This record gives sequence, structure tokens and C-alpha cells, in this order.
Amino acid sequence: MSDSVFPSDEKTTLLIGSESFFALAGELLAAGKRVSMTPTGSSMLPTLRGGRDTVVLEPPGEKKLRRGDIILYRRLDGTYVLHRIVKVCKPPQRYTLCGDNQIAPERGIGREQVLAVVRSLRRGSRQIDCDGLFFRLYSEIWMALRFPRQVYHYLKRRVSGILR
Repeated sequence: MSDSVFPSDEKTTLLIGSESFFALAGELLAAGKRVSMTPTGSSMLPTLRGGRDTVVLEPPGEKKLRRGDIILYRRLDGTYVLHRIVKVCKPPQRYTLCGDNQIAPERGIGREQVLAVVRSLRRGSRQIDCDGLFFRLYSEIWMALRFPRQVYHYLKRRVSGILR
């Protein structure tokens, strides 16, 4: 029996609202299945292009989550978010997350809020393994550039304010 949502020889697309999707995805993930979705938004640019790239989610299970992993989690207000772990704090197991296109981190995310881990992403016809050496290296470089990106955004705001 396959551990993916749909048999590999069939391609099925289901368009449903986000609340219905997350309810169904939660059930499938809890049953140990993989789920594919096309995220929206720009918080994970350039890694994920909202509405264009597809991610394959799998349940975290007992897997040790690590810096660089992209996870689907639920905020305390009920919002579902797909962001990268930039720091693992222990004990207790807490995570600091940040979107690749953001500079402000979100701290104190608990393991109980994590619904899934992105295993791979599909961009066009390319399938990218998120555990592969190239992607892990890319992730580390991108996270290392977070402070220079903060400085860049700060200077950009200051300069645009002066030029107005």
C-alpha cells in the first residue's frame, strides 16, 4: 500500500477551501499519509512561489525536526502557516520560525502545533528533495543571510523615506 494520498499512477486535483483542506489534510496526516498542496502567499519566496509550486507534506511522527526544515504549523489563533525552522530550542522542544521572505522570526512554536514537514517541492517538472544535500546547503546559506537581509530592508526603507 502506498503512503501517498493518491496512487502514483493517477493524478487527482481537488480544489477546496482552506478550512476544509486543513481538516482533511489533518486527518490524512494523522493516519500517516502524505499530502500535496500548493501554498499561497509570498512569505516563503524565493524558495516557494505562492500558487505555482507544490509541496509534499508528511507527518512529523517522532522525527527530530531540525534547523532548515520547512513545517506546516497552526498558530494559537488557528492560522495555518508554512515556514522554516531557524532555531531549535530545548528543553522543552520549541522552535523559532521565519518565512524566507520575512525578517521577523516567530518564537515559541511548540511541537504540538506542528502538523507536517515538507519532504519535497515541485517546481514545474522538477521534484526537489528537501533532505537532499543541495537543498540543505541552500537553506543554510539563506538562513545565514537573514541579518544582511534585515540591514538591506532597513536601509531600503530609510532611503525611500528620504527620497519621498
